[in-house]
Amino acid sequence: MLKVNNVTVRALVDAGCEQSVFLESLCKLIGLRPGGPAGIVSMLNGERAICSGTMIADVGIEGKSVQVAGLVAPGLVRDAKMIF
Repeated sequence: MLKVNNVTVRALVDAGCEQSVFLESLCKLIGLRPGGPAGIVSMLNGERAICSGTMIADVGIEGKSVQVAGLVAPGLVRDAKMIF
């Protein structure tokens, strides 16, 4: 679990991840809209997701907080709200 803009969410922490990805419904929950270009991301399980753009959010884990830019996808693997 980690916090995205002070909302606790289930996240998949992937040390080999090249791009962070936020779940579209999480963006709506925290009141952020994706911007920037749309794109496609390949998920851990081999599925591809069409992303509606990008967003930047404050992400906190173990008492530390950083700003993270990520793609915005309609669905993620393992019921995660974010891949970080």
